[in-house]
Amino acid sequence: MAGAIDKIVFFSLGSTLCSLDISSSEVRKFHVHKETITSLLTQSRKLYTGGADGLIVIWNLPNYTKIDTSAPIKMLTASTKNLYFICGNNLQINILDLTTSQIQHQTILKGQVSDVIGMQMFPDESNLAILKGTSFITYNLTTQVTKTFEHTVPLSCLKIHPEQKYIVVGDTAGQIIKFFPNNSKQKLHWHSHKVTTLKFTSDGSYLISGGEEGVLVLWHESSGNQTFLPRLGSTIIDFTISDDNSFYVVKLLDNSVKVVSSTDNKIISRYEGLTDPSKILPYNRIFTGLVRYEELYVLNGSPGYIQFFNPNSNQVIRFDCVKRNPVSRTHRNYPYPLQVIQVAFLPSINAMATIEASNSPNFSITYLKFWNDNKLNTLILHPHSDTANRIISYQDSFVSIGNSSFIVWKFEEKEWRNFCEKKLWELVPTDLCENKGNLVVVFEHIISIWNQNFEKEHEIYEPEGNWFIQIKSAKDFLVARTQEKIFSYRNNLMVWNLRLDFVHGIEAEGNHFIIGLNASKVTPKDLREKRTNILLKFDAHSSIPEKIYKVSYPKAFSLYNNQTIIIDKNFEFVNLDVQMEIESDQLPELEKPEQIERKETQKYEAAPRYLSTKSISELDEVKSFELPSMEKLFEEIVCKELESFSLE
Repeated sequence: MAGAIDKIVFFSLGSTLCSLDISSSEVRKFHVHKETITSLLTQSRKLYTGGADGLIVIWNLPNYTKIDTSAPIKMLTASTKNLYFICGNNLQINILDLTTSQIQHQTILKGQVSDVIGMQMFPDESNLAILKGTSFITYNLTTQVTKTFEHTVPLSCLKIHPEQKYIVVGDTAGQIIKFFPNNSKQKLHWHSHKVTTLKFTSDGSYLISGGEEGVLVLWHESSGNQTFLPRLGSTIIDFTISDDNSFYVVKLLDNSVKVVSSTDNKIISRYEGLTDPSKILPYNRIFTGLVRYEELYVLNGSPGYIQFFNPNSNQVIRFDCVKRNPVSRTHRNYPYPLQVIQVAFLPSINAMATIEASNSPNFSITYLKFWNDNKLNTLILHPHSDTANRIISYQDSFVSIGNSSFIVWKFEEKEWRNFCEKKLWELVPTDLCENKGNLVVVFEHIISIWNQNFEKEHEIYEPEGNWFIQIKSAKDFLVARTQEKIFSYRNNLMVWNLRLDFVHGIEAEGNHFIIGLNASKVTPKDLREKRTNILLKFDAHSSIPEKIYKVSYPKAFSLYNNQTIIIDKNFEFVNLDVQMEIESDQLPELEKPEQIERKETQKYEAAPRYLSTKSISELDEVKSFELPSMEKLFEEIVCKELESFSLE
């Protein structure tokens, strides 16, 4: 969703409304909605947003007004006097009087808009056009007469010519169909995949379409000629044109916004956000985790890409590891592209290693790539004769693990080579890390410790013979987990252990580590609600958590300078140890503020979307032989601390 007023571009990021000044490339963020913004509309120099929190916000810049509908907003459209909206839990179009800011009792098309995917007001404000599965409806606001137009392929977008010459729709097969008042049709076809957006220039001389190919097509109305704006980098999900037709705004599936000059098709301003892999391909996730590289975080993004994120400046830089990866389409079977599943760095020699994998049902592929100065140096197919699933940097080398061994890779004679390969009987390696200068590799139920000459010095056995799933280095400590327990080791001796069901991950920095808890879908509902989306922060010395966080569906978590950070469900970077979020920036004023009806400026308040408990240091420290049970931890510590918070 994107819109433009004067030289300011507006777009949404989850629950945050953002503005981009194309003159200065300054980005501002406004936290008014508490849930995801589901609809954004610009009209008559005003901005309207609707959210899953049930709020409709009228941004009469530089002020705003909030209207609570008490139901999630699905979509909006507006006339001069009214705002028309559909809520997610009802089957009708509701009306908001923009003069009084009151919701009217009258409704439209009651019971007929359950499957609506688009809605638009006619330019003369006489009719509404409602887009459904394989049809669209026009509704006359005066006579209440409806007309239905059918199509044979599922429709995806709709637009009305500024002079109302015709209605144009796009479908999932890449076709564009013009429906004329005399019931005739005209078909345009260039896109090979779903048409995602349609727009007209203000004078109606050009129709512009965007699709999953990441290409904009400009269709000249009189001549029928086509002009292309290719290589935008990702699927186009929304597109808008400035009122004076001087620039285009393109919002892409990779969470970027590009502003393109209409005269020379050059990018004049842009915003790059973190890419959510699951938006590109279903069931994707952050395979790499959050990998620390100096002051940056690195994680996988679109298939074949990694993204470098600076948490201080919010700058994102994308790096293509694969080149020409297949791109998914919504109406076809998804391909199996190569995806980056692991990444590691040796900053001292500006080297990077990536593991890429494709899980095709016919043939699984694994590449291990070594990069020097951001250029590919060495490529190895199936480095462990089967697959590789983890890689880290160690001293002046990289170390990877496969199904039966770990391999040390060193840079020799201008390329990366297998320096040595180590096995531990016939056991399967599951994880590895560096601790106090030694290499630590987990083989099933054994933690093996290797010196710098890759000679095994010590072994630690899991008491009950269960497999260790994950191991992290917390400075002087090693923290490992099995399916049910957390273990803290120091000097090869167990300091404490704690039984914790539902653990899905550990991250460590310094002497601290974080445990993420998520109950499974088969867990009884009351337990699942208590033990899902919880982060516990520990000092490795103690089995009592220092802090407890309740966060709604975090995508990833880590420690950054000993502060707990997450990538949240909206794919925003959030510091959970900052008790209140940064206040909204001051809303921009438009170029001609005297034309705007002024209202009292709203007071900006931080929206507390993320809640953490106070420090629980007042709890009595327990001795190592009096460790709390899992039930005691939850009932007397975790649940007690969370009771006082009202979570979203």
